[in-house]
Amino acid sequence: MSHKFLGLIALAALAACAPAAPAAPDMAAMSAVSKDIGAAYMKAYAAKDAEAIANLYTEDAIDTGSDTTALVGRAAIKAAVAADFAQQTAGSSPTLTIEGDAVMGTADFVVTEGTYSLSFPLPAGPFVMHGGWMAVSTHQADGSWKMHRLITNLSSAARPPMPPPPVAK
Repeated sequence: MSHKFLGLIALAALAACAPAAPAAPDMAAMSAVSKDIGAAYMKAYAAKDAEAIANLYTEDAIDTGSDTTALVGRAAIKAAVAADFAQQTAGSSPTLTIEGDAVMGTADFVVTEGTYSLSFPLPAGPFVMHGGWMAVSTHQADGSWKMHRLITNLSSAARPPMPPPPVAK
């Protein structure tokens, strides 16, 4: 046999062993995942339910806020959210709007990015902030999706003015 013929046989054998091209990602399914998590987060925030918000995260999640503080783990995230709720005026209704959509992913993870707007009353006046976010959500063994990483940034914040310092006598 000629070397050319053996080369063609080897090439054909390699081509037969090559993995199939991956299927195109299902952007509609990824979009549904991101919208479901966003809707659940907004609902839990309106109810001031820190436990429900924490349960949207994996146990080892990392949530990095716009102040660069990294909350590591579901328990730390729950504690921080509960502390935020404790600062709000009793009986007040916070308003959180989350908009975003999946930008890429696979059957195991979805990367989502978007914007948020948050406002709630404080004793000294309303607190309002807007910003952007990016999240990586992972597919869990039970079929659910949970946020594994969340990074937020701050576009603007309007805090009530601080009271003047006391005058020394």
